[in-house]
Amino acid sequence: MRVTVTVQAVKTLQNLIRHSHGENSKKSDPVRITAVSALRRMLSRVCKFSPERVLRKEMHCILVPLLLCFQDNNTEIVKACGEALTEWSNVTGWSPLIRLFRDTNLKDPMLVLEELCKYLVSTCKTQFLGELLFQSFGFLTSTESYLREAALNFIGLIVAKINLSDIREDDVQLLKDALQKLNDPVESNQMLVNTLLENIEKNINSQLGSASVMSLMKTNFFNILCTDALPRKKRLFKTLQWEKNNDAN
Repeated sequence: MRVTVTVQAVKTLQNLIRHSHGENSKKSDPVRITAVSALRRMLSRVCKFSPERVLRKEMHCILVPLLLCFQDNNTEIVKACGEALTEWSNVTGWSPLIRLFRDTNLKDPMLVLEELCKYLVSTCKTQFLGELLFQSFGFLTSTESYLREAALNFIGLIVAKINLSDIREDDVQLLKDALQKLNDPVESNQMLVNTLLENIEKNINSQLGSASVMSLMKTNFFNILCTDALPRKKRLFKTLQWEKNNDAN
């Protein structure tokens, strides 16, 4: 019963964080600060018992909205998100992140975000990274330009640290499609989109170009002897449903 109540409370607070953005974002700032602070208090209570599987799933859904709000220009929102992210790290047991959010000067959120993305890529499973990227896609069409920018920043930092040549082609295409469909009315955001697409191509081409003649010979050799011996490319996204849903719309 306690877990069920906690899950519902976390979902409610998560929705507040996601949707407390009106035409006048300054007026919605107190709402976001209150929601994030309430989430932090809820997470501190969650720490008192071991999160069950259902609750852990909600923990994953909280991370992206918090990371995007963490890039806000309002220092009070950044501070509230830093405290909530500290509690989130405590719940998930990721102690290096606890130190990151507690010890790092929150005056430079992008530096903190970069360190976080480096940690995520180096320690997490590929599909968990895909889950985070998948969630961030939903913010690319937000009515708030700063949220679209924040989502692009997050995607860019994650993608820059992934070896895309090891990822399945259809997953890479899904990533590219999510960006190519954008036509952001804010010029600086659209420049981020274009730069990100260019960096994705560079990522793929640089990894392919770094293969030596010897490695290519070995690949051909294994192709001839045993195709199954070749390393399989990793699945980044668990499903391509996002693309299908958008095509249906």
